[in-house]
Amino acid sequence: MKIYKKIKDGENKKTFLFGMPFSSKEKTVSGYINRRFFGLWKAKKKNYTIRYYLFGLYVWKKRPNTEEVLNELKSYKKNLMTSEEALASNFITLFLKDSNQFNLFYIQNNVFLVIFSNKLFQYDCDFVYNFLHNCLFYSTSFHFKILPPDCALYKEHVDMFKSGNALLYKYIWRYGLVYRTIISNDYEGSDLYLETAYLGLDNYHTDNGRKYLNTPRRKIVKGTTVQNYLNGKTDEEQKKILKAFFDWMFSTYQHSEDKDKLDGKMVDCNLSNFLINGENFIPIDIEFELESGLSKDFCLWYALGRKEVNSPHYKYFMDLYNLKEPTPSNPFWNENKNLEKAAVLNKDLRDKYFTEKYLIPEYD
Repeated sequence: MKIYKKIKDGENKKTFLFGMPFSSKEKTVSGYINRRFFGLWKAKKKNYTIRYYLFGLYVWKKRPNTEEVLNELKSYKKNLMTSEEALASNFITLFLKDSNQFNLFYIQNNVFLVIFSNKLFQYDCDFVYNFLHNCLFYSTSFHFKILPPDCALYKEHVDMFKSGNALLYKYIWRYGLVYRTIISNDYEGSDLYLETAYLGLDNYHTDNGRKYLNTPRRKIVKGTTVQNYLNGKTDEEQKKILKAFFDWMFSTYQHSEDKDKLDGKMVDCNLSNFLINGENFIPIDIEFELESGLSKDFCLWYALGRKEVNSPHYKYFMDLYNLKEPTPSNPFWNENKNLEKAAVLNKDLRDKYFTEKYLIPEYD
């Protein structure tokens, strides 16, 4: 008999093989559920690696073969295409419906909301496509409809779309806070701008130096992420690019009081959060920080060494910068009791943006 438990939309699946079919479970702040089976069980990670455990003790690891990975990707791609096709099939119908009326459109599930007008597609369609695709990449279920003109969410946003220069609002539930992104254009219509803010911050008090940051309105700069730029490059070319990147980061974001640390804003220093624009590197996703700063060895491990990345250049750069092996845990994602408290206090915000409550015309 096998007992399956999927955790966080299939990112981690545990299979009980034999022993006592008894378990304990605990829901954590990140949404995961810990289960401990008294017997032999295996855990399949989202990178397809399989680990076997006996009475909760790790005993063996099996790396996936190419065929297994391809089958998993084909299955995921099929689900993703189903979602994209459903979205695309509604576009023409919704955009042409009631063409004399000023429509706002929304895409929503229980942790995600995007509101936009058809003006959005008059500006840089490649950027818009990539932005929406990245938003929906991990979503297998969502609603795509016209926002009812007499509902509270329409009334809250419509003036910024009509008389302002807003093109899109995005809301994401961040385990206790609502993270809002606004895409807008300048009045000449030639450039796009981005600004972000955490809603509900009044109910969050900094926990162990973990602060959430708002981003003032800034021009969106085009470029390629460092991660994507490395694709197709030789090993030596990759080393040269990474050397320039880490030299820039270690000098630009050097901690003011500790030579072994970086500014705490670099806590999410994965290579997809930085653009290459000519010879310049540009951070594009600074949403939080650690007030105490971030060790350089952790930064390099997080960018190259963790198992999700597993870069062959990790050891080379650890030696190059004379860094030690860090404790492989992200200090920002440790238990955050104050964020749990904020989640309770911000329940109305979560209901407002991620349920149908404020889509009902009668509710205001």
